[in-house]
Amino acid sequence: MSCCYYNISLVYKDEENHDQALIYKMKDLEISTVLYGMVHPNIAQAYYGIGIVYYEKGLYDKALEQYLQALNIYKKVFGEEDTDIAFVCVNMENVYGAQRKRKLELKYYEMAYTIRKKYLGEDHVLTIQTKRNIKRLKSKMSFHLEMPIPFKIIRSFIIIDTTYSSKFDTHLSFIDTNLNG
Repeated sequence: MSCCYYNISLVYKDEENHDQALIYKMKDLEISTVLYGMVHPNIAQAYYGIGIVYYEKGLYDKALEQYLQALNIYKKVFGEEDTDIAFVCVNMENVYGAQRKRKLELKYYEMAYTIRKKYLGEDHVLTIQTKRNIKRLKSKMSFHLEMPIPFKIIRSFIIIDTTYSSKFDTHLSFIDTNLNG
């Protein structure tokens, strides 16, 4: 019965009916808990799926709670490193990215990369993708750290009002030249 609820939840999720998907994912979790107890990969997978729905609804704190539950269970079952743990880490990274918590975003990307590199190899598409995303994130983080504070403030102010696009481009170019040499 649990797998039926799980499959129904996937249909609702695909239709972007997140509330119904959540109801069926919760039913799946409830039945799976009775069948398997609290420390089982199916329970972790149920929490993970609930986290995905919360993430898609924009409820990031609730998504993180579910991902942490899944992460803790996977670690109890498989140890510190497993490909399922890498998937949870990537989803936690997505939440932290949406919240603009770059250091935590990087932490979970790096955890996922370490696991994927070890178990999937450096040439696996998921490992390569994770490595590329880490590089992109580090670049983004260093850009924001290196940008002078007045430029950040002025650029944010100017971008708000773009109704005079030719003047905007001229002013932005002037600011870039004068602040960044």
